[in-house]
Amino acid sequence: MVKTYQSKAPGIRNVSSVLAILGVLASLGALVFIRFYMNRTVDSYTEKSLSEFSSYASAIERSDETVLFEGLPSPSSEPDLYMVESVRPDFRAYADLSKGEELSLYAQPMGIGDLEKMQLSNLLTNPRYIEKSGYKRNSAPFHADYGVQFETRETTPILVFINLSGEELLFTGGPQKLACKLTEEGASELRFVLRPWIKNRPSPEHRTFFQQAIELNENGGLNDD
Repeated sequence: MVKTYQSKAPGIRNVSSVLAILGVLASLGALVFIRFYMNRTVDSYTEKSLSEFSSYASAIERSDETVLFEGLPSPSSEPDLYMVESVRPDFRAYADLSKGEELSLYAQPMGIGDLEKMQLSNLLTNPRYIEKSGYKRNSAPFHADYGVQFETRETTPILVFINLSGEELLFTGGPQKLACKLTEEGASELRFVLRPWIKNRPSPEHRTFFQQAIELNENGGLNDD
């Protein structure tokens, strides 16, 4: 008696379909877990950052004096201006605060009035102007366009570096440094308050002069006729 051959292909196809479905479900589960983990990490980072920000804000609100300093030109984006300004004796470098960051300020304070002092204090302590999402700096150096020092009798001075182009803040003087991203509104408000306060940094028209001087030097100076 000859037995009829029965193909097992349908069964194999069924098993393959089940395995494919299980693979898709496993992938979806992994994506859900990763998203959950990332959200928890961001939430944890945000809570920690906001707690540190609150500590700095409290110290600033208790400060007795507010002093504004102007930052030197950026060594990375304005090397010609920085080269000229960096030979001046009247500036302070805070390189020990964060390796590789451009934290140089002219030593002479800006003569801001009580209104500007109040505005800066309010802007730098209001959580409304700080991004709440998890924020970590990129690899570019933090350049200080300005520094605001808040002096208190009970603690070391709080020095807040302001980077207007990157819309960032760097709080120092507390147990931990804190880098914060400004909201668009916060950056706009700070620019409005600080725009008039340019005293030591060379104005844009100086750039052409310095560039010409450097080019002249590279070309061997003036040629006598």
